[in-house]
Amino acid sequence: MLPRAASQLLTLDPAATVPGLEALVDRDHALTAHVMRIASSATLAGHDRLRSLRQALGRLGGRLLREVVIVAAVSDHVMRLPGYDPELRALWRHALRTALWTKEVAAVRGGDGEEAFFSGLLVDVGRAAAFRLVVETSMAQGRRVDPGLALATAERLATPVGTLFVETWGLPERLRAVVAAASRPHLAGRYLDLVLTVGLGRWLAACTDAERSDLHAHAALKVLALTCDDVRAILRRARRVDELVETLAL
Repeated sequence: MLPRAASQLLTLDPAATVPGLEALVDRDHALTAHVMRIASSATLAGHDRLRSLRQALGRLGGRLLREVVIVAAVSDHVMRLPGYDPELRALWRHALRTALWTKEVAAVRGGDGEEAFFSGLLVDVGRAAAFRLVVETSMAQGRRVDPGLALATAERLATPVGTLFVETWGLPERLRAVVAAASRPHLAGRYLDLVLTVGLGRWLAACTDAERSDLHAHAALKVLALTCDDVRAILRRARRVDELVETLAL
């Protein structure tokens, strides 16, 4: 289950005051420690030393705080499994890359970057959750499953498990719909733009720097009305994405 603080933050008004955010996050000491660790990173805090949660919240701001808290909560509750940590770490980093690239695509289009971030993250978290399900089911039967087999099975189960996750967490309909339609855009309906934005983010996350140069030929560009200038703007964010992946994966 997603910690209560994280669930509440997903539905909290982005304009909420720092004291209100502090009161919400401070209830979960493990979550607070994780948020402080991320917020104190050189990428987010610069050379300043953060001494309190309130100072960290003031530095991050409401929107970025929500992203950091959700990342910390999911990481603590989904991404740790003794004996399979390397596989889960790889899945987690890919989920973060997907979230961050999806946010960049949305920002260039003038869309809601926070919603795009959560959508990209949750679509890929389904794969990690499915991996855990396969491994834990095997463990309950007294056997260890090969990581490669578990990953292959998780790929097939990613959408239904991811959908179950967001339904269990009580997330908004829009996020549930995007996760359910991530691998089936023809079912996206009125959420097609967001689903294609996530799809583009996932593609960018899976590419090498050299492969990303082919972004101009991606089929989603026309539907999303992205121009050549937009493509160049997206690709210029590669270094920032890399830095944030390292920070959020702490």
